[in-house]
Amino acid sequence: MSGEHGVPSRPSRRITASDVARLAGVSRSAVSRALTPGASISEKTRDKVMAAAAELGYQPNLMARSLMTRQTRLIALVMAQLRNPFFTDMLGMFNRHFQERGYQTLLLAVEGAQGVDEVLESVFQYQPDGAVLVSCSPSLALAERCVRDGMPLVVIDRGADTALDGIASHVWIRSDRLGLEIAERLLAEGRRRVALIEGYAGEPLSERARCFMERMLRAEGVSVQVEYGQYSYAGGYAAGLRLLRSASPPDAVFCIADPMALGVVDAARLELGLRVPEALSVIGFSDIPAAAWRSHALTTARLPIAELVSHAADALLQRVESPDTPAQTLLLDCPLIPRGTTLPQP
Repeated sequence: MSGEHGVPSRPSRRITASDVARLAGVSRSAVSRALTPGASISEKTRDKVMAAAAELGYQPNLMARSLMTRQTRLIALVMAQLRNPFFTDMLGMFNRHFQERGYQTLLLAVEGAQGVDEVLESVFQYQPDGAVLVSCSPSLALAERCVRDGMPLVVIDRGADTALDGIASHVWIRSDRLGLEIAERLLAEGRRRVALIEGYAGEPLSERARCFMERMLRAEGVSVQVEYGQYSYAGGYAAGLRLLRSASPPDAVFCIADPMALGVVDAARLELGLRVPEALSVIGFSDIPAAAWRSHALTTARLPIAELVSHAADALLQRVESPDTPAQTLLLDCPLIPRGTTLPQP
């Protein structure tokens, strides 16, 4: 019914699950099961409940349900490096994956001088059922508190830290193998003045960068410089100029993120007129869509993002729904995709 001036009037009271049960001719508990993803109920009964709920305009009270079930159906995503297109793609995939399983996501970004623990502390007020941490790791004490309080963790890109083994699940790539493969590729090209571009000064080297550096430093006659590009195209462009204008410019650059690698390629070609890959080889990491554009044709390591998200989400929900499930470590392959910024292999 419409009120004055054709504005719909409010219902006299809130529609409840009991109203839905009466209209559908089922029990109150059947309504609850029909509206709970994964609950055991026949398709016929579920269809009757859903039709009645739609007719009445019923919306389940998620707060009340969380009080009864002690589950909020909420997953926290704590992410760093959101400026990297790879991580924004990952965010969308996680959101879709969890929604398909009946969970909502809460995004918290780690930015600037903020510590991971500081951000993760703020998560507790929302009482999520679990949390995924991307490119950031909590302290051992806070990770233990999370698990003790019933909030299991999955960490992506944790690096070489083993303190969280048995506490937080870890899903990532075989970084040691990748770092070695990239180093061997550039050495096979005859490159001897090598540069590595990491994210931020003061941060520990990523495991792929550390393994790359270790292999290069074992090679005879090889020098290695380190620069920082803040994971962005502009940062990579600026870092590339600093390196290439130095007294000993590199003949190969490995960037730990594709946007930085694209910046280096453009700085070399557009500012200095260098031929890539003849004068300079450039390798990136993650294989964002722009890496395959013909104008870039970036050689890079392809991160298996869909597989990564699927395994991480499944590992977390397994521990959410079966709390006795032990933490696990899963490492995936990350193949190198040769394109036009490295020399063809003999």
